[in-house]
Amino acid sequence: MFTDRKARRAWRYFRLRVELMLSSVSRSARRELLEDLAAHVREMVADGPEGAGEYERLEAALHRMGDPRDFLAPLLGDAILRDPSRDVGLAQRGRAMLPLLAHGSRVTWRSASTLAAAILGALAMLIAFSSLLNPDAVGLFRLGPDDIQLRLPGSSGGGVPILTPWFAIGLIALSAALMAFAWRQARTLVVMIIMNGART
Repeated sequence: MFTDRKARRAWRYFRLRVELMLSSVSRSARRELLEDLAAHVREMVADGPEGAGEYERLEAALHRMGDPRDFLAPLLGDAILRDPSRDVGLAQRGRAMLPLLAHGSRVTWRSASTLAAAILGALAMLIAFSSLLNPDAVGLFRLGPDDIQLRLPGSSGGGVPILTPWFAIGLIALSAALMAFAWRQARTLVVMIIMNGART
């Protein structure tokens, strides 16, 4: 896009900041936004100050554009509304949450609690459903007065089952609540990435 080495480096840095803020947007929307941004910057550089070098014209253009958060906010909202399919991308949310681990203890705690809730909810759901389907082989079993064993699908042993059908149904409801909590937390964290991705 630029021939001057300093201009290329400055543009790469600016584009990286923008890509961080677009990390949770779908690939097609992100590519469209980045292409529009590049075209706009090229026009501004071409109309830059007379007699200035490419790097100086780029610096002037980026200075006029200001903080990427300011001009990306309305564009992000429009991209999200025009691309409702991105709302079901759980793997995309997971990838977007990874950079948050470096953004301080509060965000790290929220990321860890979201991951723990999702794992515990999925495990509880698996155990509860499996105990309903095969109550003699999967679930919680009392082996003695002070000895309780958790059996997952594929394991074996004796003992008296503790998970009654009603208890298993309650466990399914609890695991569904945990997974709903994790889903809401993931949505909140993705918004934090969009809004705060370039602050660190």
